[in-house]
Amino acid sequence: MKIETAETTDLELLELGISPFKENEVIFEIVGDSMEDGTSRSLCNSDIVTGLKVSRDLWSSELNIKHWDFIIVQANGSKCVRRITNHDLKTGIIKCHALNPCYDDFEVNLSDVTELYELIRVTITFSDRNN
Repeated sequence: MKIETAETTDLELLELGISPFKENEVIFEIVGDSMEDGTSRSLCNSDIVTGLKVSRDLWSSELNIKHWDFIIVQANGSKCVRRITNHDLKTGIIKCHALNPCYDDFEVNLSDVTELYELIRVTITFSDRNN
């Protein structure tokens, strides 16, 4: 099992390996607070998430942004989870939104993205959540 760390300042993901469920699923551990907003939809530090790889040939079509958060892996090695709020099919630019209001939205061109995953499963780690 290979472990890689992301080089982001607000949210890092530890890639834990291929899911035992399906070959095109990858398991990550959340590190950071950019997807915490105090609600049940938050992704908290130490939560384990499973991403379903989105085939690159689907990136030129409208992404299913209304129903999924995404794990975005950029060519520079950074990995983050964000809600995609806009996908410009002409330019290939996606607008990425953190649930935590302390973090600004940002845009990424899909040409700078090496992998894209729909976040399909969350395993909550209760020990790191404030009750």
